[in-house]
Amino acid sequence: MQPIDITWGRVFRIYWLFLWRGFVGGVGLGALSGVGIVIFRHFFVSLGHAGVVLATSIGGVIGIVWAVVVIRMALRKRYRGFRLIMIEA
Repeated sequence: MQPIDITWGRVFRIYWLFLWRGFVGGVGLGALSGVGIVIFRHFFVSLGHAGVVLATSIGGVIGIVWAVVVIRMALRKRYRGFRLIMIEA
């Protein structure tokens, strides 16, 4: 394996993966968590302000987990003409 130059085209391909998979997954997971919050709204409403904090925190954790999944996808993907690898230094 030989190192290749980091060009803007290659950077854009990786960025595009983050952008569209992050967006699509975020919308889907946001919709699912929103449905869950609506289903259990009595629980969240009964908590008052703490319910808002809890619902927001759940959404934040879901977003962080999804971001890590997208990074893993980017590392495993074979792009046109290259792929990302991790090596021990």
